[in-house]
Amino acid sequence: MKNVFAIVNLHKIKLNAERMKKMLSSTTRFCAVVKSNAYGHGLVEVASALSSIADTYAVNAVEEGIKLRLGGIKQTVLVLLPCDNFIDLLRAVEYDLTLTVCSFDTLFVLKLFCKKFKKRIKIHIKLNTGMNRLGFDIFEVEKLCKEVEVFNKGYEFIKVNGVYSHLYLQTSRRLSLKQLKLFKNARNIFDKFWDNLIYHISSTGGVFLGKQFHCDMVRIGIGLYGYSPNKKIKLLPAMVLRAKVIQSRRYSNGGICYAKSPLSVKIFKPCLSTLSIGYDSGVVRSGGFKNVNKLCMSLCSVKNDAKMNNHYTVFSDANKIAKRNKTIVYEVLCNATKRAKIKYVW
Repeated sequence: MKNVFAIVNLHKIKLNAERMKKMLSSTTRFCAVVKSNAYGHGLVEVASALSSIADTYAVNAVEEGIKLRLGGIKQTVLVLLPCDNFIDLLRAVEYDLTLTVCSFDTLFVLKLFCKKFKKRIKIHIKLNTGMNRLGFDIFEVEKLCKEVEVFNKGYEFIKVNGVYSHLYLQTSRRLSLKQLKLFKNARNIFDKFWDNLIYHISSTGGVFLGKQFHCDMVRIGIGLYGYSPNKKIKLLPAMVLRAKVIQSRRYSNGGICYAKSPLSVKIFKPCLSTLSIGYDSGVVRSGGFKNVNKLCMSLCSVKNDAKMNNHYTVFSDANKIAKRNKTIVYEVLCNATKRAKIKYVW
């Protein structure tokens, strides 16, 4: 039996999606970002809960896309990370996944694949407008378009369906506008080669910058799970992490875990509960959830007089844990279910 479990409320995830969607125009597509196991919330379960809302799903890898298909997802599935081997490319074609092409190197592999197997593959092109992580630079766009056009002569092996980029500091309107301008300049070039492409640059934070940033589609990730960079909208955190109490005692003497006891513990001799959660469960070692001293590998202590086999709430708001540990909510959520059993509720 699992001693650590996460309760994921799928109804809250759906409500969050509906609230975010209300901020978009009726023609703007909604891409639900479910990469990295839906930020720890469960890939197929979250995608299924959003099937009436999402037009597209975004995942990290071909493997995640296949899981969605096997789980019954019919909508477009966009793989965000580049695919560089024939095995994954064959699987992407078989399961009708849309791939990202972000460099001439990845394009070269794709061309070799199409020539060898005579397969058509769908892609979105990734642009670098300022993040300097993945993507073609703007000055490379025309060369890229011509290369794809020449390769497709006679038969459209590479089907370009969309173009996207990523805002690197969505809290800065000034910097985001610079990126948007570059993106629009690139769009003018793409439009000379292909019609009806889907353009997208904004994730959750970009939605709040205004409708000019929405383009044809927005990619909603962290907002689905209840966390917003903007207070204009109330979102509902969807995950609660709990751990079982496996022993309780009143402090008597010595230390607690691998450290000396705090002075307040020595004076007041509180009740202590040992929880079956540690840093091997993906929780930051310093803890940050009112634990005493740092976490052990699979255990920790808290001031609490809960009985054995009761459950202690480690967090219901991952943002608070993130702030206490000087990290980001994404890290807390993605790590939280590494060893936890997920229980789904509506």
